[in-house]
Amino acid sequence: MDSIEKKAIYHLKVAIKNDPQHLPSIVKLCEILVKKKSFSEAQMILTNALSNTSNVSSFYFLQAKLYFETQNYEEAIVFIDKAIQCDSNEVRFYKLAHKTLVQSKKENQAIPYLEKLVDLCPLDGESHYSLSQLLNDETEIRRKILLLEISIELLPNDIKPIIDLAMIYMEQTTGNDHEGDSISKTNLQKAEKLFDSATKIKSSSGVPWYYLGKLNHSRKQIKIASTNFRKAHRYKETKGKSAYQLAIINLHYKKPAEAEKYFLEALSLDVKKSNCLLHIAEICSQRKEYKRAIKNFKNASEIVVLEEQHEYTASNLYCEASNFVLARKHLKNAFKKKKLRSKIIIRNYQINKLLKIHQKEEEILTAAIKLNPDYFESYFELGLHFIKENRIEDAQRMFTKACHNNWEHCESHFELGKIECNLKNTSKAKMHFKIVLDLDNNHSEAIRMIEKIA
Repeated sequence: MDSIEKKAIYHLKVAIKNDPQHLPSIVKLCEILVKKKSFSEAQMILTNALSNTSNVSSFYFLQAKLYFETQNYEEAIVFIDKAIQCDSNEVRFYKLAHKTLVQSKKENQAIPYLEKLVDLCPLDGESHYSLSQLLNDETEIRRKILLLEISIELLPNDIKPIIDLAMIYMEQTTGNDHEGDSISKTNLQKAEKLFDSATKIKSSSGVPWYYLGKLNHSRKQIKIASTNFRKAHRYKETKGKSAYQLAIINLHYKKPAEAEKYFLEALSLDVKKSNCLLHIAEICSQRKEYKRAIKNFKNASEIVVLEEQHEYTASNLYCEASNFVLARKHLKNAFKKKKLRSKIIIRNYQINKLLKIHQKEEEILTAAIKLNPDYFESYFELGLHFIKENRIEDAQRMFTKACHNNWEHCESHFELGKIECNLKNTSKAKMHFKIVLDLDNNHSEAIRMIEKIA
């Protein structure tokens, strides 16, 4: 094969020597040299060709391909644009532009190239689908749906546009204040129908089963969701994600042993590692396996920091590439990890307190609050610490913040009732104890305190 390639290179060089502007020979020789990674030699031939001619789109395109292969994406786009200026109807120019911008994490800048590609190739389903993926603004949602519908027609055996369209309908329902209204029900029905069709088109994929699980979980149809997740769990691509969801469902059904098994599997597949470790630690704590719990809390606290940093790094990279949609997405994920870090700190603090292990309580709890000012348990625990330190006003302030962040936390109301009782504010104390009984009518301590006040 090498000898044939050598002969081909020799004859192509002879042809170019006889005619320095012989386009087919230059193109073929450069393609062979690029394949052989002889980039400098290919560049020399191209430079000579470009110096002997002007506005030859194929030469510009070849130069762009060479820059693409050497990962010089900025220069690649410059030469693609030059090629397009010479010939604005050449499909391969726009395809290379899209490919280059994806590689350079600037896919958001590919929209005009893909729009032209869709015009040039109205039956190219991949171009319609690629364009739909870049339309993430709320004002573009109708156009995105239309592009996905066209993609589904043009790519009847591809489930990706089906999944994307179904997810749009799901997202339009998620977080809706009127989840029971007819529009939300219709959107969920559309999504379900699309996911079902995807299971039939590609029976070797777990993706549609996984999202059917998510959809039914959102409907609070837990048994059906569990069945869907078990089906998704058979496939490698969705095994880890499904294991995590099955673990959460088993926690819901108070089956900690089964939940732990699935969390360990998800952990081994690098899915939500810090979340898995936190849940495993909590299960160990419930079993009074405190050494295992502490070890898992420690691992969770180390891993969540790395996960958070990874999200910040990704966000910065996309921001530098002016891809603000993905930059915002990763920044949001980083903030979620920061909140998770706060929860891990609190859970670790609580088990150390239970075991009477010395710790800098105020410092730890203040750090947890700083990471997530919305988490009620940090304030509650700090309030208990202040009670122990006899800092009643500070404790009162913390319990009030805990109630503000989670009105349904009985114990924060109860502690406020006790403080008001000690301050002889019987009306306020009674009010807080009655709130406790509104939330839990079997709270024996609140009943006793109301009787004591009476």
